[in-house]
Amino acid sequence: IAAPIFAAAAPATVKPNPTIRAAVDDLVKAIKRAPATNREADLSIFILNVESGETILAVDRASEQLTYCGSPSWSPDGRRIVFDATPGRNYGQTQIHVIEAANGRAKLTNLRRGVCPTASPDGKRIAFLCHGGVVPGGRPGLSTMRLDGSQREPILVRERGIPKWSPD
Repeated sequence: IAAPIFAAAAPATVKPNPTIRAAVDDLVKAIKRAPATNREADLSIFILNVESGETILAVDRASEQLTYCGSPSWSPDGRRIVFDATPGRNYGQTQIHVIEAANGRAKLTNLRRGVCPTASPDGKRIAFLCHGGVVPGGRPGLSTMRLDGSQREPILVRERGIPKWSPD
C-alpha cells in the first residue's frame, strides 16, 4: 500500500532556513534511533530526503490498535510531524498524533480524536476535522487546538475537506 511521503529537506531551488533545517535534522536523527514502529502495519509514514534520496520509516503504527497512519504535516519550525491514525477502518475513531524529538529519541503523543491535522504557520495551533458523534459533547466540523492538544475550539460545522492554513 502506498504511504504518504514528505520531504525532510527543501528542494535545491529553495534556500533552507538553517534553524528549521537543524530542527528537521534533529527529528530525523531521533526517528532513525527509535522510530515508532510495528512491522505489521497497513499504512506507514516515511520521510524522504529529496537531496540524497534517502527514505526512513517515521511511523508504522501509532499503537497496536491504531493501524492506519496518514495525513502527515510538518510543523513550520521543523520540530514536529502531526498526523492521524485510525483503528482498522473505523474512521470515526481516528486520532491525531504528533511525533517530535525528545532527549534524542522520537516521542509520540496522542492528541485525541480528529482527522487531517495541519499546523498553523506560527506553529502554535493545529486545524483539524472532527466527525459527528465521536467526541462526547463535541461538535462535528472544523476545529483548532494548541499543538499540545489543549484548547480545542470548533470553528465551522462542516465534516468534509482537508483544512489548510493561509500563509499569513
